[in-house]
Amino acid sequence: MSIIYSCIDKADGKEIQYRLKEITLVSDNQYSFAINKSLTNDTLSNKTVLESTQATVQKDTSTVIQSKVSNQPVTTFEQIVSEIKVTLHQNIDSVVPINLCVLDSMLNIELANRGIHSKVYYSELIDLKEKKIIRTSNPDPGIKYADEETVLYVYDKAKQYAYQVHMPSLTGLILRQVAGLLVSTLLIIILLGIAFGYLIKVLIRQKSLEEMKDDFTNNMTHELKTPIAVAYSAIDSLLNFHQGEDKKKRTEYFQICLDQLSQLGGLVEQILSMSMERRKSLALQKENLPLQDIINQQVALHQLKSDKPAIFKIHIDPAEMEVYADNVHLSNVISNLIDNGMKYSKETANIEINCSQDERYSYISFKDCGIGIEVQNVERIFDKFYRVPNGNIHNVKGYGLGLFYVKQIVEKHEGEISVKSTLGRGSIFTIKIPRK
Repeated sequence: MSIIYSCIDKADGKEIQYRLKEITLVSDNQYSFAINKSLTNDTLSNKTVLESTQATVQKDTSTVIQSKVSNQPVTTFEQIVSEIKVTLHQNIDSVVPINLCVLDSMLNIELANRGIHSKVYYSELIDLKEKKIIRTSNPDPGIKYADEETVLYVYDKAKQYAYQVHMPSLTGLILRQVAGLLVSTLLIIILLGIAFGYLIKVLIRQKSLEEMKDDFTNNMTHELKTPIAVAYSAIDSLLNFHQGEDKKKRTEYFQICLDQLSQLGGLVEQILSMSMERRKSLALQKENLPLQDIINQQVALHQLKSDKPAIFKIHIDPAEMEVYADNVHLSNVISNLIDNGMKYSKETANIEINCSQDERYSYISFKDCGIGIEVQNVERIFDKFYRVPNGNIHNVKGYGLGLFYVKQIVEKHEGEISVKSTLGRGSIFTIKIPRK
């Protein structure tokens, strides 16, 4: 707002000059008036006094200022100009009235010079003591402007007379002028927000990966220790408790050792098969495979080693359906999905396997009636090392590689795997593999 006051002040000075020129043009007389006033500025270190300033208006010269100053320091130039303007107002306002139209024009020029491209609507000369409008530049007093803003500028030292300038609201003007800066700032804030959000997402993901790594380490340690401990106990019994003298016991213990070492080798192989180098160089040996034989073989193996009752329902349509896939890896995929359904079933495992095909794809689905998966965990069950949170317990063995392996192999076959699950009611895993 100080800029507006400054512009009005300068416009007021130019308006006075305009009227002084009018006086010299219409009259041959000289108008003389004197400024005899002491100026005191408490904020300055020295008291400054202007003893006498004689202003003479002549026809051949605009304004001649003659001053006789005492030996005391002279006041600032701005104060001199201010006192002269006040005195000029007092002396010529009664001779030539203030021209508000000229004031408006001069004010528009000053505003433009300051970079404020806004036109004044109109201005008014106000008597503050009488609280009335003396003169106005508004050609139609009935007109009202929606965005009008008024600025009051008192030019009289007695604080009786003032200009009341009506102009457009500067808020909208300023907003338009700084719109580019505001938009740039907003874009920067948005970009910073996106970057900050991405950073938080990365940090949360890293924390999650760290937790998954810890879970994997704990679960893998438990899984590897189990067959080692069993094999160690069997061999210890043979060596130290003379169980090897009993042929039946010896054979039984050797078979236990063989089974546990085989399980241990399978665990190690599964871990190695997940390495990036082996997955990149993995070459599939695809052929048309009878699906009925593969499923029956895997079902028989899981029923044999299962520690809980397992009921299987198998529907293959057509019965002679073949799948174009790698025999070893497809068998492992089917084995993993059957094993997954059995592990997460309750007292009895009820697993339904449905197979079908159309002109382009072969479909294999595995439905169980197990514990199910919560919605927020469904999307992550195919992540490497991820296991559905169930506390730090190991009643369900594994270390989060089975479903990851399944997805990798299915995608190697250019297929897809999807899952639908309801907590407490079970899950359905569906594999879609292109036909030859």
